[in-house]
Order: sequence, then C-alpha cells, then structure tokens
Amino acid sequence: VGSVSTEQNLIRVSGPESVVSQISKAQAEVDISGFTSNIGTDSDIRLYNEDGVEIRSQSIEKNITKVRVNVEILEKKTVPVIYDVSGMPAEGYRLTGEITSSRNNVELAGKSETLREITSIEIPEGIIDVTGANETVETLIDLHDYLPAGVVLAEEDFTGKISVSVQIEPERRQTV
Repeated sequence: VGSVSTEQNLIRVSGPESVVSQISKAQAEVDISGFTSNIGTDSDIRLYNEDGVEIRSQSIEKNITKVRVNVEILEKKTVPVIYDVSGMPAEGYRLTGEITSSRNNVELAGKSETLREITSIEIPEGIIDVTGANETVETLIDLHDYLPAGVVLAEEDFTGKISVSVQIEPERRQTV
C-alpha cells in the first residue's frame, strides 16, 4: 500500500454527551486483498473509543456515513544490496575480501515503471571506509538514504538499518 487519502477528513457527530465524549477517532476501512492497481471506493465510517473498541449507538448522528477512500497499490520487487568498500587498511593489514551484512537482499515497493529500472541498491564508495583499520570494520547503514525517489521498503518489520562487517586481518609473509 502506498498513499491513502480520503475525500473528506472531518466528520460531525452529535448525540448524547455520554456517548459522544467516548469517541476518539473515526475510521474507514478498505479491504485491498487481491488488488493489483489503485483503488477508489466508498467506505462506511466507524467510530472508535481510545481503546480501539467500536462505538455503536442508535443515538449518534453523523453528517456523513460513508467517505471516498483512494488507496495507491504499489508493486514489489526484491533486489540485492551491493557494498563498495573504500580506503586502505593500516600498514601490515589487508582486506580478506569477506563482507558480511545483516541483509543481502531487500524488498522494495513502488510504481512498476520506477521498479523496472532498479536492479540493486548500491551503497557508494566512502560510506564503508577501512582507511587505517587494523581490525574488522563494522558500519550501520540506513537504506532509506539510498532509495530512489518514489520507492519505499516493503517489509513492515524491517527498519531499513543494515549492519555491515568488512573483515581485516594482519598481513602474513612467508618466504618459500
């Protein structure tokens, strides 16, 4: 789901004070199951108290009972995250070539024409810098900073933060 908007954002409610004073929000729900394109539909307005319990009373009057809800449906795509390491470790140390991260792929959401152009999320040179390092370099990266315009992270439980480790070991020389 992308942007959600309603044609009206206020409702006037009247009735007994004991009932009206309990109302904390008005909500319109839309079932998007199975939809692959944007939706525009009229939805019933329901009233809720602070605990999220629906308030139903014959004594309540609403100036509108339905509202037009427009829901943008976005396409999803999974792409790899590519890291570019910059800098040189301290003298006597070398990169092992091993880069580990908490996520190698991310699921994106956006308009299909935008996602079609995206093949990966690239973390540019200079973000993961190993200059002068003599041990493993850990970097926390916020992917939100590298998403193209109009694209969002699609996974609800993912904050967008990725931990990246670049392995550095002492150089060892041996004459054979």
